[in-house]
Amino acid sequence: MLINDKVIVKAMEEHRVEGEEFGYYFYGQTMSIGKMLLAGHFSYMLEKQCFVQFTNKKVDIVTLNKITAKPERYNGVPLTDIKRIKLDGGMFGKTMNLEFKDGEHLKLRIFKSLAIKKQKENLVNIENFLKTIGLMA
Repeated sequence: MLINDKVIVKAMEEHRVEGEEFGYYFYGQTMSIGKMLLAGHFSYMLEKQCFVQFTNKKVDIVTLNKITAKPERYNGVPLTDIKRIKLDGGMFGKTMNLEFKDGEHLKLRIFKSLAIKKQKENLVNIENFLKTIGLMA
């Protein structure tokens, strides 16, 4: 399956809740570094490709089937459960580290993709939004 903006928007539509004002999404992969993702709430996401969407209420994470690339599992995390988010850029792309108030971490590799036209714009919007609400580390 070709992953593009239309596919991501469709996968995220069913998880919208009342009062959400926007949805900034990107395509990436969960990563395991050190203690991250070894156990806990996000352990099923280990090294999975995913769609991630930030809204004014929550972060939606939809993991994809490794063979078909179709949406497989959903997890929505209220912004109130997040302590801070760090976005790092490098020569090989960006990474995002989400630190939760319960001490868990989730690290995401953000893919560069020509097929996802809004990815770069959405990442700028996510960063600006997180700075506005004080979650950007």
